[in-house]
Amino acid sequence: MARTKILNSKISLLILISLLGFLALSLNQAIGKKRATDQKLASLQEELKELHSYQENLSKEKKYFQSQDFIEKEARRILNYQKPGEKVFAVIPPKGIFSSQNPETFQETKHQIRNNDAFSQSNLHKWLDYFFRHN
Repeated sequence: MARTKILNSKISLLILISLLGFLALSLNQAIGKKRATDQKLASLQEELKELHSYQENLSKEKKYFQSQDFIEKEARRILNYQKPGEKVFAVIPPKGIFSSQNPETFQETKHQIRNNDAFSQSNLHKWLDYFFRHN
C-alpha cells in the first residue's frame, strides 16, 4: 500500500518527469556531439585524401627530379653542356630599348629613371599632386 501511495503521489510524478527530461536532454547533447564528431571526421578524411594526393604528386616530382633526363636537361640549361657531336645555336633577341646601348649608357639611363621625380616622391605627395595640382 505504501508503495502505491508513493508511486501515485505528485512528488514522485514530478521526480519521474524531471528524470525523463534530464535523460532526454542528455541524449540530445550526445546526439549533437556525435554529429559534430562525424562532421569533423568527414572533413579530416577529406583532408587526408588531399594530403595523400599531394604526397603522391611530390613523390612523382621527386622521382622526376632524380631522373637522368632532368639532370641532363638542367645541365644543358644552366651549365650550357652539350653532347658530343651536337651543334648549338644561339638565338639573339631583337634590338630593344636598351640592347643597342653600351653598358655605361644603360647604367646612366637606369640612374636617370631612378632619380626621376615620379620615383623619388612619396606616394602621399603623388596623390596630393594628382588631386590638387593646378596645371
